[in-house]
Amino acid sequence: LPCGIAQFGTPVADAQIKSAVLFYPNVGTDGCASFDLCTGYAPPVVELDTAVVFLLDRGNCPFQRKVEHAQAAGASAAIIADNIDSDMVGQMAPDVDSTNASLVKICAVMITRADADALKEALNGDLEVRVSFGRSGVAVFDRIGLDVKEIITTRGTRQVGALKVVRKGWPAAHQTGPTAETP
Repeated sequence: LPCGIAQFGTPVADAQIKSAVLFYPNVGTDGCASFDLCTGYAPPVVELDTAVVFLLDRGNCPFQRKVEHAQAAGASAAIIADNIDSDMVGQMAPDVDSTNASLVKICAVMITRADADALKEALNGDLEVRVSFGRSGVAVFDRIGLDVKEIITTRGTRQVGALKVVRKGWPAAHQTGPTAETP
């Protein structure tokens, strides 16, 4: 997926994040407040040593604050979902009122609203979404790409664009191909 990068934190190309679980919080989806169990926040449930990437909504506070809160909650990276319908996303600047940009150690990207909505739809079902970060092919301004590695489900699969859909526990020969679609 094409994405805009943050001008703070770890550069996406250096992040070394492979097949991390994507997580959309049950409360505080804009990431403007810290993720606190007292507010009803339910942390992601993943296997030990599994990287987690937070998906957060754009708006209401600076990008850096969202990423700081995700980092404090244990995220390996953050994806900001644009709130404007557009095929392009810009870069994310550090908070001008903060001197803490150097404290952000995770990477962050912003994706289009359409791409974010597709990921949220997958997460709202019985699906596990895994993402990796790295350089994409030729893109506007040689952007860094976000690779949605796989969507895993126990109820069947479907192919969505470049998303690879995997059935839990099925042999590789029975997984969906690059253009396959299964109900």
